[in-house]
Amino acid sequence: MVRLLYVFVLFVLMGCASWPPLLQEKIFPPSAPHIIVDDFSLLDQDGNFHQLSYYSDQKAIVLITQGNGCPIIRHQIGYLNQLKEQYEPLGVVFLMLNANPQDDRQAIVKEAQEYGIQIPILKDDAQIVASQLSLTRTAEAIVIDPRNGSIVYRGAITDRMDYESQKNTDEHHYLRDQLDAILANKPVLLAQTPVKGCLIQIGDKDTARSPNYVQDVAPILIEKCLLCHSPGAGAPWSMENYIKVRGWGPMIGEVVRTKRMPPWHADPQYGSFNDDLSLSPHQVHTLVRWVEQGMARGEGEDPLLKAPRPSKEFWPSGKPDLVYSIPVQDIPATGVLPYRIIEMTQPLQEDVWVKAVDLRPENKQVVHHANVTASLPNQLTQENFPSRTGLQVEGVGQVIASYAPGYRPFVLPPDTGLFIPKGSRLTFWIHYVTTGKPEKDAVLLGLYLHRTPPPKPYIVDQISNKNFRIPPGDKHYKVRGEYRFAKDALLYILVPHMHYRGRSMRFTAKYPNGKTEILLSVPNYKFPWQRRYIFQEPKKIPAGTTMMAEGIYDNSAQNPLNPNPSQEVTFGQQSDDEMFSGFLGYTWEERR
Repeated sequence: MVRLLYVFVLFVLMGCASWPPLLQEKIFPPSAPHIIVDDFSLLDQDGNFHQLSYYSDQKAIVLITQGNGCPIIRHQIGYLNQLKEQYEPLGVVFLMLNANPQDDRQAIVKEAQEYGIQIPILKDDAQIVASQLSLTRTAEAIVIDPRNGSIVYRGAITDRMDYESQKNTDEHHYLRDQLDAILANKPVLLAQTPVKGCLIQIGDKDTARSPNYVQDVAPILIEKCLLCHSPGAGAPWSMENYIKVRGWGPMIGEVVRTKRMPPWHADPQYGSFNDDLSLSPHQVHTLVRWVEQGMARGEGEDPLLKAPRPSKEFWPSGKPDLVYSIPVQDIPATGVLPYRIIEMTQPLQEDVWVKAVDLRPENKQVVHHANVTASLPNQLTQENFPSRTGLQVEGVGQVIASYAPGYRPFVLPPDTGLFIPKGSRLTFWIHYVTTGKPEKDAVLLGLYLHRTPPPKPYIVDQISNKNFRIPPGDKHYKVRGEYRFAKDALLYILVPHMHYRGRSMRFTAKYPNGKTEILLSVPNYKFPWQRRYIFQEPKKIPAGTTMMAEGIYDNSAQNPLNPNPSQEVTFGQQSDDEMFSGFLGYTWEERR
């Protein structure tokens, strides 16, 4: 009889307007199967990257729904900060989630500062997490088991807050009690409780038509994906038609939700760059929703059948003036391969001014990334050479060409050129990956030349730091470096470079007047993607500006790329070592 009464009470509570629709069908006791939260990745208000599965080494994840201006969540900030301080050392991660379409990141930053919010606020601008969890209100606490993503509790934080009123004290500490039970390895006391909070506007999903492939999905794929997902373009599969895309649909949903694809890692809050492959919040929502709702085709001809594809010409910009190649390389079927460093036996036979470069593998499936460096001839020294040519040299030589999947030929800005003197030696640095079967490859470098020296030398320089020792297991090791501009400059390109343990890098300009500006932030740096970021409009840099690069390394077991979390890591050339380099491409504003 008591059990029947308990079930009846819960049934009545389910009728409350504040109850999440996802859970109205069934109230599960702690022993019943729980809802699984799909892995997701989001940025917080400060531009830091968070992935749910990254916290699998913790004992619990607490996700609190937040919205600017909501008095119910505002009144509980102090209490939540106390919980965070008390429970995080015990293995509990606290995160907030803002899915309000009216709250942008700047507004969330202001709210966090004004109300002293000490918990990262993840911005769900595409509302993919909010939709999956059927969130309806702020001030809801969701406790997730990090081992498998299951929800073990969702509901109120305490019982103190109500609409337009609040109690003097908390009679029930729902969230705290669940955490105490989890940490004591005991069953949670309640699976759910009713929530009092401000309503969240979750798009117009109940009235809008469901997305379909022909009208909604294919245009996104054509714009953002076909550069790599075309025959011979480097991706492991080609987006040829609806049938092929539908077969890969669940995987598309997963990689979009976790931000593994498309391979663009710059924070959209800072800067505008060419060849931006990132998805807008609307595009993310469309793709994920299409997968979740059954991947409907829609009426009409398949847009992918006539979509423009990357050129099949080996040299899409035309035949280069100079071509350098390496001998054919044999790639084994499996294994982790070290860098292959191949120096050209013959130095350059003449001075050249380069206006464009194109570094091309013959087999794109096996090339993770590649660089070509130029080392100065012995009779030229770094002290008297760079100032008049722009070619900077440190250690291994200066990078003059790069390749990574999705790269296009790099054309230097008009009226500029990269000078490489006679006698310089070129070296190919190639990171190969295996495919499961033996492969062959040869990489070719094409140089397109000016006939006469251009007005400005194009300068390639780097911010570098080799003096670091990353302790074993360290999740958040910081390294920084800086470079000072001696003269007025135009900055065209920024390229972060780290190895397997690199987690993020940020470039900040500190101007002579004392002001600072973040020019590029890469909060989710991925070694498999050696992205370069070319400004849509060159950035004017006044003389005396200091460019600061700040990087974070993750040498823990939570980093899936880490080859050895128990090893101290220092500077080195191989991928198992580490580098800290921020490459700059610029010109002086004055002409030669």
